[in-house]
Amino acid sequence: MIWRWLTDISLLSQLDPPPHHAVNVICNRMNRFALDDYQAIERHRDSKDHKLAFIDSANADMHGPPLDEVPADGRRYRAYTDSALNSLCSATGFEQISTVSVSHRSGHCYGIVLRHSEGWSIAYSGDTMPCANMVDAAKDVTVLIHEATIEDDQPEMAAMKGHSTFGQAIQVANEAGAECCLLTHFSQRYPKLARLSKPEQPSDSLAKSPLIGLAFDLMSVSLADFWKLQHYQPAIEALYAGEEELNSKTSNQTSSAREVISAKNAAAAAAASGEKLQSTRSELTRLFVAQEEQQAHA
Repeated sequence: MIWRWLTDISLLSQLDPPPHHAVNVICNRMNRFALDDYQAIERHRDSKDHKLAFIDSANADMHGPPLDEVPADGRRYRAYTDSALNSLCSATGFEQISTVSVSHRSGHCYGIVLRHSEGWSIAYSGDTMPCANMVDAAKDVTVLIHEATIEDDQPEMAAMKGHSTFGQAIQVANEAGAECCLLTHFSQRYPKLARLSKPEQPSDSLAKSPLIGLAFDLMSVSLADFWKLQHYQPAIEALYAGEEELNSKTSNQTSSAREVISAKNAAAAAAASGEKLQSTRSELTRLFVAQEEQQAHA
């Protein structure tokens, strides 16, 4: 993720006209240190000053304490964050921009929620196991973008790695009452297009299941067109099926070639070993005969 940000920042120098305002980056402190260093390199390489305005994820957490309960040594940073978010909301038309602490392997992972004044909203989980914080933060959002790293048959692996299965991600969307759920962050152990089983219906008969979509590289979809994704799914699966079959065939051919090479190498090693053994036997026989001759002459 950090390298994706660095690439995006480097593209600022190519914008015409260049941006007049700083680019707002909401991230944790560790990412900020890396971006600060990169920004210094960019300034050295390019005379233009492409400023970044950093907003600390921890200070933007919607579940964090109110300002008057923040310890004195952190109150100034929290006040800055509140001011920066208010300015960002005013400039973009959002009513709310806030982070939410999620359950991943480290303690510095956050999702984000954006609610616009026109009524639409987006929540993005980031890397996380299913957690109550995300359910609460994403209440009634228009679109929940949720990671679904592991397929449903490996919940133990998902828990061990701090990720979610497909079904768990959809369950979070159900509990949050999201209108749409876009699944992303699929493990590379799966084909280019993840397989999605039919989600279970909510236990509440009056509840409406969210529309489910699968993200893939270079995908672009508007909120108004999200409902079309489920109808495109069969065609997309058919499109990728041919490529997956070709990749599988190529992989099988490569495996077969490797097996042949391995067998040849094993045969050569065995032959060399046999020759060495025969040579050793011959040398032992020669030494034994020479010893007997010496004893006979003695």
